[in-house]
Amino acid sequence: MGLNMIPLKRKSSESNDEDGPDDFKRTKHTDIWDDKHFSTVDDALAEIELLKSHLDIAIRFINKKNLTSSVPDPLKPVCLSRLGSKTLYRSLRDNIDDVAERLTDKTTYLDCKLTGDDLSVAMAEFLPAIRDIAECPDSEALETAYRVLWYAKEQSYDEDGTGNGERPSDELFDEFLKELIERRREKGEVWDWERDLKELEEEREGRRGVGIERWFERSLEALRGLVEGN
Repeated sequence: MGLNMIPLKRKSSESNDEDGPDDFKRTKHTDIWDDKHFSTVDDALAEIELLKSHLDIAIRFINKKNLTSSVPDPLKPVCLSRLGSKTLYRSLRDNIDDVAERLTDKTTYLDCKLTGDDLSVAMAEFLPAIRDIAECPDSEALETAYRVLWYAKEQSYDEDGTGNGERPSDELFDEFLKELIERRREKGEVWDWERDLKELEEEREGRRGVGIERWFERSLEALRGLVEGN
């Protein structure tokens, strides 16, 4: 029995076929924009599989460009589910390293000093992407978000000084780290919170030496609660 379906709308002839990643360049045999009717169920299913493969390409491109937090809300759960927290973690770590390296190179070229303020401003931009990792549906999402947030925290300061003391990442990261600590514990996760508490306390003492008086006070309190209640 034939299957009649509404044909896909043809792409405007004025649009640029070169837009987007190379994977989306249209070919003679895989042009999903051609007007067509499907004569069999198999033809329709084949087209669905093609559309799914294009969706996977789009999602990988979104992740590569660190755009997950910018996608429309209806598409975000699809992105998070298909990518998973581990894939997002690896991509975000690479982006954090790349930004820190480019900041260092730029300030060296301009013969000016990179300050902790510069790093803090840059790292704060990653918070929406870290929040996305925490909302992935896989079982390791909270732990993975915790790890990458901890890493971004470590990249947010410079041992030599802070600049003018304008550090947006400190309060934002502290608030979300405390939330992750509480959510992980409520979920029943167990990790070496004594180690994390000790490391955070040592960081706080070190930051005071360069003029940062308040350092992750909420998170310190949350970790102390776990240690004392253990």
